[in-house]
Amino acid sequence: MNTAVNLAVSILPLYEAGNQLSGGATPVTGNVDFYDNSTNPATKLGTAALSGNVATLPVTFGTTGLHPIVAQYDGDANDLANSSGAVDITVGTKVPTTTTINSQGWIYASNPLTLTATIIGDFTGVAPTGTVTFTDATANSGAGATIGTAALGSPLNGQAQATLNTSSLSASGMHNITASYSGDANYVGSTAIATQVDVIAMTLSLNQSSATVTAGQNTSAISISFSTNPNSTAYNYEYWWVNLSCSGLPAGATCVFAPGTFDPTPNSSNGGLSGTSTLSIYTNGPTLQHASIASPQKPWGRFGTLALAGLLALGFRRRWRRLFASLSALAILALFLGLGGCGGSSGGGQYNISSQGTPAGSYPVTVTGTMVVGSYGTFTTTATLNLTVAAAGQ
Repeated sequence: MNTAVNLAVSILPLYEAGNQLSGGATPVTGNVDFYDNSTNPATKLGTAALSGNVATLPVTFGTTGLHPIVAQYDGDANDLANSSGAVDITVGTKVPTTTTINSQGWIYASNPLTLTATIIGDFTGVAPTGTVTFTDATANSGAGATIGTAALGSPLNGQAQATLNTSSLSASGMHNITASYSGDANYVGSTAIATQVDVIAMTLSLNQSSATVTAGQNTSAISISFSTNPNSTAYNYEYWWVNLSCSGLPAGATCVFAPGTFDPTPNSSNGGLSGTSTLSIYTNGPTLQHASIASPQKPWGRFGTLALAGLLALGFRRRWRRLFASLSALAILALFLGLGGCGGSSGGGQYNISSQGTPAGSYPVTVTGTMVVGSYGTFTTTATLNLTVAAAGQ
């Protein structure tokens, strides 16, 4: 960059006796040399002649950063040569960096967080360029950890923004987030004042990690506890509740929660939330079905057989007719006995298994607690129950 400034130094004469300022003494004459001590050796910026005890030199700086300027007076017939102390001039504006976190100032652990740094230029209207690095100053026991780096976007009205989306803030508690601007050819780097973000961790726990049930029965009630870590969030409890659900169940099994939805209870002293429920898992047993009865023969079939036999008998001799008559009587008796037997068989018989019910095996069941946070969205936490289903009759 090229930044033009006027360097001016005032040199006043002194009385030789008492070393006091002289209001009416002979004006100081001669020249003043200006040096930039930011380089080694120092760079001579130029020479200006004194006029009315003041020497002024217009200079242009080509680099940003700190420039310690020294004025060296050459002396004249009445005054000795002398040098001033260094005066620091910063070339490039140390712009303020504003870190803007989502408006509520908190997030749930591992949920996305948007960090925005606004870098504001100086009165010249030249917008800053470069990058912004976001740091979690609380991480690693205060040693800090880099969250990520984002480039400044398109400038607007002499300022630019860098936006970073991250899910790296997983540790619960308060986090101090800083944004450090890299600087560019026109502006020096700077670091914003830390902004605090409260990370809330939700926990869902079961009083047992496994359960065994026989198909057709249900588990005993399993206790569920929900909680959050202490935090500084100002909750609007009217719009906060927790829904419970489960997944990974075998076929024919159902989760029953009591209750399935509850309002978490706030802790007035530390800001944490808590709530409880119970879970029972119901399963299906085998399904039995009465065995199918054999299809009855058509009555006319039996009678037709007898009729056919009778007609055939007419073609035989007389001595055979008596034998057929006896056989026909026996057949008719058997027919009626058979019909009576068919009518009385419906009350008993065999049963078949039409469905095995919930299949035996081991199943990891995921229990999910979903917190609904008014207009802010939903946030989830899970716990796992290892479910074993034994076959019925074992």
